[in-house]
Amino acid sequence: MILNVFIHKMPKKLPPAMEHAVRQLKKTKGKEECLHKAYNILTKRFRGKKFYAITHFWELFTTDMNVLWNKKNILHCTTTNYLLKVLLVKSGKFTEKDIKNRWTLVGGISLHQYLQVKLNKKPVNMDLWGHAYGIPFGKYAH
Repeated sequence: MILNVFIHKMPKKLPPAMEHAVRQLKKTKGKEECLHKAYNILTKRFRGKKFYAITHFWELFTTDMNVLWNKKNILHCTTTNYLLKVLLVKSGKFTEKDIKNRWTLVGGISLHQYLQVKLNKKPVNMDLWGHAYGIPFGKYAH
């Protein structure tokens, strides 16, 4: 999972459906609305699944934005975080420096990534993967 962080770079070109999402985010009134909207877009489209990193580890190395965006339903925590980061930065409301990768252990054994997004000088925890397990906006699995 850690390698995934190093191979994902900000893409130059996005799939048309993802460009549509970016256009929606550009219309938001500020950072907070943009963050909520991006969170909602991604949590409606993708979900996390326990043990997916073990059973589908090869997907951790996928970097093609078309493949990632068109994937059905389940993604790794690092991949959903990558998509969130891309949406936020491409919206023009956030910079890459506003978004930090953070790591925690889930259940004391599983390494898990979430994001901290700088919102009005205050970091907000973002765990899209955890949404499927009842982790609300602003919290993270641990």
